[in-house]
Amino acid sequence: IHLQADTFLLIYNHNQLNEPDRGVKKMAVYYTDSANPSDSDWILVGNYQLTRAGAIEAQAATDFLSIGKIEARKIKLELLENYGDTSVIGLSEVIFFKGEEGSALDLSKANAALSAFEMLNSFEYEKSAYSAAQTAYFALLEGKTSANEQAALDTLTATLEAKISTLRDTYKKKTPKALDGYIIELSAGEALPKTLTVTFTNNTKEDFAVVWDAIPASKLATAGCFVLYGNLSTTTCTVTASVVVKQLPFDAMKNAILDCTALDTSRYTKESVTAFEEALATANAVLIKGGVSAEEIALAKAALYEAKYALIVDYAALSQGSGDDTPTGDTPTTTDTPTSTDTPTTGDTPTTGDDTNGDGGITLIIVIVVTVAIVGFGAGMGITVFVMKKKGK
Repeated sequence: IHLQADTFLLIYNHNQLNEPDRGVKKMAVYYTDSANPSDSDWILVGNYQLTRAGAIEAQAATDFLSIGKIEARKIKLELLENYGDTSVIGLSEVIFFKGEEGSALDLSKANAALSAFEMLNSFEYEKSAYSAAQTAYFALLEGKTSANEQAALDTLTATLEAKISTLRDTYKKKTPKALDGYIIELSAGEALPKTLTVTFTNNTKEDFAVVWDAIPASKLATAGCFVLYGNLSTTTCTVTASVVVKQLPFDAMKNAILDCTALDTSRYTKESVTAFEEALATANAVLIKGGVSAEEIALAKAALYEAKYALIVDYAALSQGSGDDTPTGDTPTTTDTPTSTDTPTTGDTPTTGDDTNGDGGITLIIVIVVTVAIVGFGAGMGITVFVMKKKGK
């Protein structure tokens, strides 16, 4: 390609769902008029900072660069830095436009519309509405070089003008609230969030991809607290966050598992024991798997104790067991009852003469037989109490 007029680059930064860190952040642009250039033949145009793509579907172009009026056969893009991913860096697409010298079309309205859009700050508008206007902007940029009829160019211009008017009248947001009050709580080893929610003074909210400043991996691996700065994508705004890293509560989980493992489940119903054993198995699985979060541990621990407290005592089984434990031989037999030999004979009973003769040496013997059954021990006892009274001479 031999370019001898104003040259423009329409850039689509690397855009992949859930991977916003792979796009180019800083890039150097070189050109040369040599067909087979050596290193010394390349001339630096300048260094540029590119906009980070949103990691979304149907991403519009992210940057429009003007590199001036140059005479070039080749252009070289040197990718200097990306947005954080250390394994991949790249661009999705680059489109070159030549200048408008010699154009037979009236470009004044188109240029005015393009300039009006470029003066907008994307951070001040609703994301979806701004993206629609941005699409119209890039369509007009391309139409400036490809349209062959004034009517086609005027249609593209009118579309962009309408989108800009709608933005200003309907979708203008108020300024964002403080961007320095974020608190991010992480478990040791957990990654920083890739997006932050920004709240505006009109109480609207919007999620923005965030590029954090580089930090040592050790800061996220150990418990502690530190301040971190970042930039919101598609804006020039800087955010400040206090990051709190907590150790995972493995010890508490281990103690809960040991406590529940020692529980005697034979006293409870089968259904409640099944649910308890499932919760115990889940807790063990969470404890040994890698990459677990503090929230997962807390949920598994809570579910385990919930299942423990939900155990239902099986009273029917317990009552059957207590009946089997009662010895049958504890009931008193007839041999425990005093026999007739224990009862005083008629010979032991005092005669009438014994009652009135104060001089006699007769001993009065009263025999009381008491049979006591100790209830609750299942045993019977025969107790014989002798009360003796001796008359004096």
